Amino acid sequence: MKVRLNFLVISFIGCISLFSCKDDDDNSCRNEYVEYRNIEDFSNCQETLWNLTLNTTENYVIVHNQQEFEQFVNTLNCSVEIDFGLYDLIIGSHYISPEANFDYEVIDNCAENKLYILVRIMNNQSSEIEEKAVFQVLVPKLRHGETVQINFAT
Repeated sequence: MKVRLNFLVISFIGCISLFSCKDDDDNSCRNEYVEYRNIEDFSNCQETLWNLTLNTTENYVIVHNQQEFEQFVNTLNCSVEIDFGLYDLIIGSHYISPEANFDYEVIDNCAENKLYILVRIMNNQSSEIEEKAVFQVLVPKLRHGETVQINFAT
C-alpha cells in the first residue's frame, strides 16, 4: 500500500512538472510546495476532521473572508480566528472510515495559475461504515483568478 501511495504521489508531481511551464517561460515560474496551516492553528477546535460541518452541497468551497466562513462552516462550540488578510481556507468533505485521517500536499503551479491539493487518506480501513469527514487547509491568499484542483489518494 505504501508503494502504491508513493507511486501516486510521484506520478502526481511528475504530471504537474511535465505540463507546468513552457520552454519560453522565464525561470521565475516554478512549481512550488506551499506551506499550509489548518484551523486548529487558529482556534481552540480539536478533532476538526469530525467536529466541523459544512453548509454546502459542493465538494469543497474556498473561503476568502470571515463572512463566508460563518456562512459555510459550523464550528460546533469552538472559536476560530483566521487572518483572512493572509489566508484563504479551502474546506470540503469526503467519506472515510472512522479510523482514517487526512494528510495534505499543496503545490502552486504558477504557469497554470492553479493550486493543486493532494489529499491523502491515511489509515483508511476497509469498512462498510464510512462517515463524512472535513478536510481543510489554509493557504496564502490565492492570486487573482487562481483556481484549485483537489485530488484524493489512498
